[in-house]
Amino acid sequence: MRTGKLFLILGLFCAPLGAQSPKDRAENLGTCLSGKYPSLCRYELLSPEDLARARGAERLQNLETCLTGLYPSLCKHGLLSADETARVDEAERRENLKTCLTGLYPSLCKRSLLSPTEHAKVTEAERIEYLKTCLSGQFPSLCDHSRLSAEELSRAVQAEQTAAADKKSESQRSVQAPRAAQPCEEGHWIASISDDGEIVILDDRSIWEVDSLGTIASSLWLPYTAILVCEGRLINTDDNEVVSAERIEPDSRHSGNGRRFEVQAAIDDETFVINGKIFKAQTACYGISRGDEVLFVQGNASVDCATAAFVVLPNSEKCEVWCE
Repeated sequence: MRTGKLFLILGLFCAPLGAQSPKDRAENLGTCLSGKYPSLCRYELLSPEDLARARGAERLQNLETCLTGLYPSLCKHGLLSADETARVDEAERRENLKTCLTGLYPSLCKRSLLSPTEHAKVTEAERIEYLKTCLSGQFPSLCDHSRLSAEELSRAVQAEQTAAADKKSESQRSVQAPRAAQPCEEGHWIASISDDGEIVILDDRSIWEVDSLGTIASSLWLPYTAILVCEGRLINTDDNEVVSAERIEPDSRHSGNGRRFEVQAAIDDETFVINGKIFKAQTACYGISRGDEVLFVQGNASVDCATAAFVVLPNSEKCEVWCE
């Protein structure tokens, strides 16, 4: 009797695995063979042949990521051959040099990868960018006067005094006239950000696309970080980092009751920007990328809605979303 109960209990635990439908297995195989989502692949459902194919696909995806040189922390170096490792090392050195030579991100520059000549160039680039910040006069808290020469200090102090006077004058004028658009907007914070730092959504629901160099810094930013918006730049006031960014506006190609749109941004398979509006997946919608074309079958990206649904063309995969 006890043996019978034991087999019954084991059968209950094992049933879900054996009960996988052909559709579930096919969807799992597609996920595994893409090589993009190892954590979502159920390897126990794969045949030995499919398992080998899935591992090969993951290795190719990893190599593609590694060879960009942009994401050393995401590169699984242990999966690389000796030849691939040499190519990846060169790519990472090249991209690190690009980052360093902007002079904008000293904390992200790996100086150990620089040659003596490159080191000197980077030092000069950082000095120039730092001086620009000081001489703007708009960010006194970001400028360490002790790092400036006597002549530079004089110019920086004068710039700060001018900026302060302009701000005071503008404040006085705003009492008598409608407030004009300011070069910089304070009081913002990050509501959402993509893992690669390319898309930043602020508290006021404005959506910003960070330039390729800036994503090196913004990919490390966290939600709720304080942000200053200044003429096409986002400034992380916690870490004193500045990135160039462009605000994503509604798609001017679509109007009225149009239902076909292009995905302007996709974050973590859950947040999508379409026609300048934010949509949140009711359940994760995998495989949707920027540039994909979608057709709304419920709700609309041109008008207000509570919920909506769209299909991704041409495969017609359906995604149900909340409209924000």
